[in-house]
Amino acid sequence: MRVSVRLHLWPTLAMPALRPKAQCPVSAVVVVTEIDPLRTSISPAIVGLMLARDDNEHPIPEELRPRFRELVAAFVVGDYHLSTHRPDGVAPVDARLADFIAEQINSYGAKLAPLNDEVWQRSIYAWDGRHWQFLIDLTITGEPVSDLVLHARLPDYEEAQIEVWSVHVP
Repeated sequence: MRVSVRLHLWPTLAMPALRPKAQCPVSAVVVVTEIDPLRTSISPAIVGLMLARDDNEHPIPEELRPRFRELVAAFVVGDYHLSTHRPDGVAPVDARLADFIAEQINSYGAKLAPLNDEVWQRSIYAWDGRHWQFLIDLTITGEPVSDLVLHARLPDYEEAQIEVWSVHVP
């Protein structure tokens, strides 16, 4: 895995939003410029650099989008367990949840399609204090962005994997 970083130092008083919890005269902000989206696990150190830990909703980072595209592509071909098409860094889906996802997609009444680029305009993630929660709008045939969403989360611990929680209409 290769990670390139650019380090910026700003006086704490000049950038109050970037102020560290412990008071010090200068805070360091690391900006990640390149992350390998196909790494086998996502360490908290890397995730902490690209995902915010605040009360706001944020767009899905570019670095995670290929992983969600692969995950949805597996669902498109009917692999709801992610048994043969599981992307690196994504946990397998248990049988009950896989059956629920298949039922939700079938009852929606339209065929699931690979993610359209337009989904990223509405898809978000947020920090809940222990996990990053992701809501990814799904694409169906004839509709680039549907009401059907993929709900996934990423726990904050070493070697954590993205966990699928649901596919549903909120």
